[in-house]
Amino acid sequence: MVDFEQQDEPQVQLQPILELIDPAFAAENAKLMKKAWRKVLSFTIATAIVVLIVILRQGQHLFIFNFADQNLNATTTSRFFSIVTYAFLIFTAAYALHFGTVMRRRRAMSEREAFDSFAVFKKKYDTFDMIGVIPAFLALIVIANAFFLSPAVVDGPSMQPTFYTEDAVIVYHFNVTYEEGDIIVFAHGDKLLIKRLVGLPGDHLTVSADGVVLNGTVIETNVGIPYIPYDGDIPEGMYFAMGDNRSVSTDCREFGLIAAEDMLGIVLVKIDLF
Repeated sequence: MVDFEQQDEPQVQLQPILELIDPAFAAENAKLMKKAWRKVLSFTIATAIVVLIVILRQGQHLFIFNFADQNLNATTTSRFFSIVTYAFLIFTAAYALHFGTVMRRRRAMSEREAFDSFAVFKKKYDTFDMIGVIPAFLALIVIANAFFLSPAVVDGPSMQPTFYTEDAVIVYHFNVTYEEGDIIVFAHGDKLLIKRLVGLPGDHLTVSADGVVLNGTVIETNVGIPYIPYDGDIPEGMYFAMGDNRSVSTDCREFGLIAAEDMLGIVLVKIDLF
């Protein structure tokens, strides 16, 4: 009886066939993630600036981002602009939250998953990159409006022929030094008025039936009725202004001097909206 030596059958080692991932992918993915986090950070800072200034400046005269009709010069156009502005801000904030969630999930992905979803992530980043400029743009507008420049709309004939009803103007209100002849905007009761500045603190002013005399010079012979008589130096922190269309203007001849705290700025330029 012949014994046959048992021989082991050769074992075939089955190696898994791995799909090769572009070796440059890891660097590209890391670079895009870094850019995305920077974009989220800049978006968050710009949005915080907008929200903070809007909250702190509520009720400020000529501030176009008031939630309520408190800027005393609100128009249908300015209200529409405010609504559209807030709608854009809410939309971009919602997308930012969505994009932040996408990024957090992506950090937990394997390299294989990150590679497979890279194209979709790139599209989401491009969308966020495009709409992410909105808060930065709004921050510039809000800062400019809150501290430097404000739009206003002329109402009434008191400044004709310089300005007419519905003329749009830009008012400068940062650290203003007022001079004689400036066209100013100021608060009077529940209204904003636009007039020409004719009397400064320290000037000698006389308002009487004979007219308006400033530092010995007659500037108006038709004082208007009713009027408030005045004869003396204009006190510190007080101003005197009249409309260019003197015969119809309601101004300091009728309601007296303007306090410095009611002065809102000087008119720089008229702008054409259409």
